[in-house]
Amino acid sequence: MKHRIRSLIYIIFLAYGIHGISSTAHAVLIFEDDFESGTFDSWTIGGRQLAGINLANTVERYGSLMGHLYKTSFTEITLEKDFAYDPLLNFMFDIEVTSNGTIISPNYYAYSGVDFYFYDAVGAIVGRILYGTASTSYLSDIAASDPTIYYSALTEGALINFDLGMAEILSNITIDESSIDYFN
Repeated sequence: MKHRIRSLIYIIFLAYGIHGISSTAHAVLIFEDDFESGTFDSWTIGGRQLAGINLANTVERYGSLMGHLYKTSFTEITLEKDFAYDPLLNFMFDIEVTSNGTIISPNYYAYSGVDFYFYDAVGAIVGRILYGTASTSYLSDIAASDPTIYYSALTEGALINFDLGMAEILSNITIDESSIDYFN
């Protein structure tokens, strides 16, 4: 009797295990960074560091720590990470953006956001997706005239939650998906 119960439990477990494997085969977490450590160990801090104070730190917003980038002058600061391209990837992130331009000129603008840059095997940009806020219409204008660029203007100062599949992201631009080698 004990042997029969043990075999039944083993068969149920085996069936559950196979079902679990088949249903989660594409749901593999390849990267997560909630910035709770206060560091940016997995990221490269870059951009044109021309002048002013660069801040890449964490701040508490909405009850948890968030990565925070801040620049006090005309230049840029970026937080970057390269990923191998996979059409099954999904991105979940929360973002709060502000953009304060101090120089009024058609040649200058302020921008803050999350950008996806898609590269081919030789490192040439084949497409760009930008989610952010800007102090001018410059990004909207270039995106309107270039089918490989998409700019989504976000509400400044609001926490926005994103859960985007790669197909949804790429549906906003016209590029040859087979040319994508990696993205940043």
